Amino acid sequence: MATKSAISELRELAKLQFITTTITAQQLASNLKVTPKTIGNWRRDDNWDALREANNTKPQLLIQKYIAAMAAITAKVEEEGRAYTPSELDSLSKLSKMVKDLRQSHTPQQAMEIMNEFMNYTAMSDLPLSKKLVPLAHAFVIKKFKDVR
Repeated sequence: MATKSAISELRELAKLQFITTTITAQQLASNLKVTPKTIGNWRRDDNWDALREANNTKPQLLIQKYIAAMAAITAKVEEEGRAYTPSELDSLSKLSKMVKDLRQSHTPQQAMEIMNEFMNYTAMSDLPLSKKLVPLAHAFVIKKFKDVR
């Protein structure tokens, strides 16, 4: 039987993989050699779905939305063959600033994405090492969240 510490580390690894990827609970259970019921319990108890949803508000997605909004404003003005209104210019300015700020910042989500890639890599090549790294990975991501505040 696994120790509490080993189970805790496995649970953290599972959580990190679930919230930062599109892996299904069934796939995760199979990959980590635990039952789907175990993953389901951890998922419910630690609110993994909400964490995954929050993780999906990634800067790259926001940048794409802001650029699309800028393109829509520009297309409308060009289609109508007129000059930009003060309101449109203000919107373009604000959207441009948000895109610039997002491109220059490093977010906790980015830290989680990079950490997840690394954890997946180590889990595939050295699962015992990956399990040992889970607490450090978790602490790193938590620190990044605190640094942003």
